[in-house]
Amino acid sequence: MHSSYRTHFINKQTTFALVVLVAASACSSDQAQLRYAASIEPAGMILRELVGDRAEVRVLLPPGASPHHYEPKPSDARFAEDAFATFYFDNEVDGWAARLGDERAISISGVEHSETREHVHNNPHIWLDPIAVQRCIPELLNALIELDPEGTTIYQANADRFSESLKRLDKDIQETLKDAKDKAVIQAHPSWNLFFDRYGIRVVGVLESTPGASLPPRQFAKLVDTVSSGDVFAIIAEPQLARAPLETLAAGKVPIIELDPLGGGTDRYEELIRSSAERIAEVAS
Repeated sequence: MHSSYRTHFINKQTTFALVVLVAASACSSDQAQLRYAASIEPAGMILRELVGDRAEVRVLLPPGASPHHYEPKPSDARFAEDAFATFYFDNEVDGWAARLGDERAISISGVEHSETREHVHNNPHIWLDPIAVQRCIPELLNALIELDPEGTTIYQANADRFSESLKRLDKDIQETLKDAKDKAVIQAHPSWNLFFDRYGIRVVGVLESTPGASLPPRQFAKLVDTVSSGDVFAIIAEPQLARAPLETLAAGKVPIIELDPLGGGTDRYEELIRSSAERIAEVAS
């Protein structure tokens, strides 16, 4: 595995101890359900697809909170401590979950694939690209099997099904967004860069490259000129970020589309991607 993007798998001694714990629990009449912690809702969405009913998956980030500024609660630490593993994406987005999980923290983004490594390097929001997610599945599957060998058949079947569904989803989204291809947007934050790159939508400006860090006036003025040029068909807002600067930028000339990279209330990965694509397509057509 590439040294720059190592998956934070638990060490062999900890793995052995956990497997012994599972075996002991299976012999007990009051067997406890397996538990996995997920940093944010998209991590939970992906993990649930592979886990199914085999284990409990709990998302640590509360609804409406920003992963960039979240301060974990004592209850989060307790659940992560009790969980078999804590799954997260990247230190830039949800590194607080990796610290909670310690040596039992597993990076969903930590895969050995050149394109995905490039995506992770440039933008950590890989869950918004269905093909990048698909390429993460083999390593994620291996991690689950290492943690819970008795669940291998379930995890493998679910992984195969999810992988195929992601291929179909990608084809559907290409069709949904065909009228948006080569058109331009401005984003509040570069969360959707990988999604837009995948489906041929140009990003010509970003207001907050880092959440909470506003653009200098001169750069903001350049974005105003870009909007006035008529090259932009939409401005992408996020519910976790301030909307007022976007309304100033739009000035009634272009629509603002609010897309939630964390799911906006859904716990299904396919719904997150489809509903977002459909909202973009409505404006682009």
